[in-house]
Amino acid sequence: MMRGLVGFFLGTGVLCAAPLQLYVAPNGDDGASGLDVGAPLATLGRARDLIRARKAAGELPEGAVVELREGTYYLDEPVEFGQQDSGTADAPIVYRRHGKEKVVIKGSRLVTGWCPYQGGIWQASLAGT
Repeated sequence: MMRGLVGFFLGTGVLCAAPLQLYVAPNGDDGASGLDVGAPLATLGRARDLIRARKAAGELPEGAVVELREGTYYLDEPVEFGQQDSGTADAPIVYRRHGKEKVVIKGSRLVTGWCPYQGGIWQASLAGT
């Protein structure tokens, strides 16, 4: 009798689903799965696209959580979210920082390589930025 009860609980545990968990980090790789904190994605856009695909395939019954690891994220282009990116009360889609880590998202680029030009004016090349 006890063995059957244990089997019942184990079987029930397998049926419980959890939200999809994705990790993103400035030093990540968009070719990674993003499913492990040690193999994060590099961009919000890639995380969004993976969630879109899974949602369209009906693979997000519990929703998704995207955790941004500490660092500065420089955006090459705007990250746009639409109706297809929305969650529901039963299956929310959440983007948040990981714990209390400091996350900065910038639509600008750091300009380096400054050198004197003339008359107190400095210049830097923007090629490749």
